[in-house]
Amino acid sequence: MAERFALAKKNLIEAADSAYISCRGDYAAFARECESLLAREQWFPASLDQILPFLKENQAQKQHFEPGRFGDYSLTLARGEHTFVDLYVWSNKHTSYHSHHFAGAFKVIAGKARQISLKFREEEDHGFLKSGELSFEKIKELCPGDTQSIDLGLSFIHKNFYVDRPGMTVCLRSNDFSDQKLYEFFYPGLALTLGEGAANEIKALEFLNFLATNNMLADGHIEDFCEQISSATRYKLLLDIPSLHPLWSVEGMLDKVRRILKKGHELDPKILDLIDAANEQHFKFAKRDLRLLKDHSWVGERIK
Repeated sequence: MAERFALAKKNLIEAADSAYISCRGDYAAFARECESLLAREQWFPASLDQILPFLKENQAQKQHFEPGRFGDYSLTLARGEHTFVDLYVWSNKHTSYHSHHFAGAFKVIAGKARQISLKFREEEDHGFLKSGELSFEKIKELCPGDTQSIDLGLSFIHKNFYVDRPGMTVCLRSNDFSDQKLYEFFYPGLALTLGEGAANEIKALEFLNFLATNNMLADGHIEDFCEQISSATRYKLLLDIPSLHPLWSVEGMLDKVRRILKKGHELDPKILDLIDAANEQHFKFAKRDLRLLKDHSWVGERIK
């Protein structure tokens, strides 16, 4: 069985690498080829009970994500020169509204998901932030065996909600493109990049949380943190819905950081207005989306 898995992984990655080279920069064509390849593949672990036996029989690859960075559990199954395939488990987490800085496809192998697709009409580019109009496009139901291509950039913006949990997906994809930014989207029309150094910033946030939990956090620590983070992260800390906030378990800590941030750093009033609009309206639209995701009758419909 181990030899069969090894051969299947080798064949898939070789085919994906070949498709990447052959596409010659047509990454939409590459994404469609990844979707076609995944549709034919059946060797992936298909349940939680199969993950440990898979790890026992297969040599661990260089992992793309650090623990906890994406999904409830992630595992890089195979890796080539230009492509790799990951396994993701979804139990308590869901994705945010996001674009992609890679191309590829994913396949549902366990559970059932409903996918929201969004459109973003850009009006102004601030570098780390784009403003415009975010609109709900459609919902698609994804069951085990279903596939979805992933286009590069703003042409494919989505969020997946797992109706049956745990959900499991595999993703066959290119490496990240360094010249492409990864955006998270907030109603009514805000696109915020994660920014370079995001992993270091998360570790810094975790350290602040540790200091606060153990009553060792001083204003100087927060001031140092606010100096070293990117502009994108400074504004993101003013949003009420970013993914960084759950790391902060100490009551009142976020408010304290915000006060020091606003006092010690010059912030663009125009961007602050965009942040305020997102804080005011995002939850209303997000709740609507969640309601629609749970209502099967909306699947496949377009909503203005």
